[in-house]
Amino acid sequence: MNLFGKKKQTQAAPRLNDAILALKAASENLEKREEHLLHAKEEARVEGLKKMKSKDKNGAMFFLRRMRMHDKEISQLYGKRMNLDTQIMALQSAAVDKTVISAMQTAHLATKASVSENDIDRVQDLMDDIRDTSDMVEQIGEALAQPISGDTEEIGDDELLAAFEKEEETAALGELDEVGLPAAPAKVPARVEKSAEQREADELAAVLDMPAAPSAKTDLPAVPTRPLPAAASNKEADELKKLEALMNM
Repeated sequence: MNLFGKKKQTQAAPRLNDAILALKAASENLEKREEHLLHAKEEARVEGLKKMKSKDKNGAMFFLRRMRMHDKEISQLYGKRMNLDTQIMALQSAAVDKTVISAMQTAHLATKASVSENDIDRVQDLMDDIRDTSDMVEQIGEALAQPISGDTEEIGDDELLAAFEKEEETAALGELDEVGLPAAPAKVPARVEKSAEQREADELAAVLDMPAAPSAKTDLPAVPTRPLPAAASNKEADELKKLEALMNM
């Protein structure tokens, strides 16, 4: 039995949404009260002006004091509404924080449960098994890629290139045969170089309009000793002059 009376029961804390709704309702009531006071203030101002026109000084002072009372209460209502809005924003922020904390706690519990199922030793063993399996697969692939016959000698790059060029030449010759073009000569005859004496004789023959002298030595007939006719002598003189001119060049 409690000697000091009944034990005071602790009141359960209201939910955040309920508290926010209560504050919004109180703010709406204050807003309605403010609208009423503004309307009353305007009426007092109109009545005071009427008293001033009618030269009723006391009546005008009465409505002036009422206007000041309304202004004071409106100012107080403004401060109260600001406090309510501050509390509403704080509760809304607390509600958002509660949601964030709940989500983070849920994620933490899920992560903790997942980690507890797999310890570091099991993960390391799994990774080792994966590496061993990958190495085994690679070794099997290399073994299957080896040639079945015993000839494992690799062909060099130079030999492969020479064989490829030979195949290209064969293919090119086959295309020429199909088109019907004459094949290129296997060997081009070498150019015969003329001696200096032969070149000089050719030039002289070109000037005298005579056939070129033979390159080899031949037996020429003997020069006649009897005098030539006059026409032949003049022609021979002209040819001798041309020959002298060529020799002097």
